[in-house]
Amino acid sequence: MAHQCAECGRSFGSSSNLRRHCLIHTGERPFRCDVCSRSFRHKNTMQNHRRRHTGETPFLCNLCGKKFTFRMSLSEHIKTHTGARPHQCDVCGAAFASSSNLRRHMDTHRQPVKLKCALCDRSFRWRCDLNRHVRTNHGEKSVEGGVNATRRYQCVECGKGFLRDARLAVHVRKHTGQKPHQCVVCGRGFRRIRHLKRHLVDSHV
Repeated sequence: MAHQCAECGRSFGSSSNLRRHCLIHTGERPFRCDVCSRSFRHKNTMQNHRRRHTGETPFLCNLCGKKFTFRMSLSEHIKTHTGARPHQCDVCGAAFASSSNLRRHMDTHRQPVKLKCALCDRSFRWRCDLNRHVRTNHGEKSVEGGVNATRRYQCVECGKGFLRDARLAVHVRKHTGQKPHQCVVCGRGFRRIRHLKRHLVDSHV
């Protein structure tokens, strides 16, 4: 018996799949990360996200012993052992082991995109470079998302401003000494998840 969504008419094989789908229409995000409080529609998405905080690497390559945070990362890694290159460029025929490498290659066939800074005459190919330029050179303004925004989240200790409350929360750890990201191997703590990941690679891989 098909279970049909009253909003869009789409049908599902089970009531649980229908309920999961309906969250798209309601905007409800019932699964919250207990580390950063970010909310998600699906439990497995939240669990995958949480591994970025914990540094957990449950997916093991049986060929070389390397561990990965995400199943997809393991799948892409295994191709380096098998030599498989299933992702092919439809322009020149070059083949790649991962879709990310193919996307990077496709940029060589595209006309460069020019993102112009709204506050000066400089232009950039990548939005992340444009945002970095604006933060560095134009103080409290940002063009992230294409809209000027002020740094409304301010540190009460030193007065530094941030565009997002999550960035402020990370910054405050410099003052408090808090290190919430802990290595599961040796117990060493880190303020940022990227520092934990670098530690895991340098010390335990």
